[in-house]
Amino acid sequence: MIDFMAADSVQACIMRIVEGTHGSMDMHMIVQPRRADGPAARAAIDTSGAATVQAAGGPLMLRADVPLRVRAQALEAAFTVRPRERLVFTLCQGEGAGVDPASAVTALHDTQRHWRRWIGHFDNARTLWPQAVRRSLLTLHALVYRPTGAMIAAPTTSLPEAPGGELNWDYRYCWLRDASFALEALLEAGFHDEARAWRDWLLRTIGHARGRIHVMYCVDGSHVPNEREVGRFAGWQGARPVRFGNAACTQYQPDVFGEAFDCLYLTRRAGIVAAQEEAELEARLIGWRLDHGGKPGSGIWETRGRARHYTLSLRGDEDEAIAQFERVFAVANDVGLLAEEYDVRNGRLAGNFPQALSHLAVVKTAMLLSGSAQGHRRAR
Repeated sequence: MIDFMAADSVQACIMRIVEGTHGSMDMHMIVQPRRADGPAARAAIDTSGAATVQAAGGPLMLRADVPLRVRAQALEAAFTVRPRERLVFTLCQGEGAGVDPASAVTALHDTQRHWRRWIGHFDNARTLWPQAVRRSLLTLHALVYRPTGAMIAAPTTSLPEAPGGELNWDYRYCWLRDASFALEALLEAGFHDEARAWRDWLLRTIGHARGRIHVMYCVDGSHVPNEREVGRFAGWQGARPVRFGNAACTQYQPDVFGEAFDCLYLTRRAGIVAAQEEAELEARLIGWRLDHGGKPGSGIWETRGRARHYTLSLRGDEDEAIAQFERVFAVANDVGLLAEEYDVRNGRLAGNFPQALSHLAVVKTAMLLSGSAQGHRRAR
């Protein structure tokens, strides 16, 4: 079974190819898009056999090489895969849109070429851990919303940080801090187009905002919705609560202004031509910081208790740093992905997944420990 998102499709399109190698396998497919604050999405099958689902974000079109049926507000298919048989499923955004199942293999090859061409721009000689860095760069690139250039912290919500705990947060937004760190990692790895796109998103999002500057935004630059708990949903392995939105968007975190400022400096330092709006935004950031100079905040870990003043520090031995670093990416999953945290007691990844902050840290650390990074903080 091969799952992928078609790289060159006009609309977002997820494809699944099921191939039989030997023997026969009975399979059952179910698709049931859910709404956070309403009934299950309505589904209907047209005369061609394709199905349309009226989801919260707009219509979805499901096409398949097997008959589909609507059952209990879900789309289902029961089928048998036989040797040398290939069955294709495509789920695309928009009615009548997407990739025809007949062209699935072509779409797969086009997608593979797209990603290999992109990562081919990275010079493996720049690090002692090229495979870990390449996997992390690919992950960061995949977390970018291409229409705007914004990078989300993770594509998931409510995956628990600890079994049975309540630290289940919605990370499907763009944090100014995390994205600024990611921009630095991408620049050091030589990927300027993504850095430029995020710089432009930053200018559009907060460059003309006259009110408060938030710590995170939606990928389209709009404000993050109010956090709410959805009691009728259970999360991963029954985890509760399931949350949509993030209350940390209203927090005051003083370091965010510095990270946004850093973003503009880094792009110019990398040779990316400054935009006209940069000077005005930098002046606003400085003014805002001066106006709130002595105000306590919630810190980079977004504590939800009393606001206070936080400090950060780094220290350590290089040999110990290398050993610790190799222990970190040794716990990645079978395709090299890292979550927010690692549950040592149960020996598994924990928290939202895959996490941009974890993967940008792999890139930055590998480059620094390899002696090839041109980190601006070290150069000053």
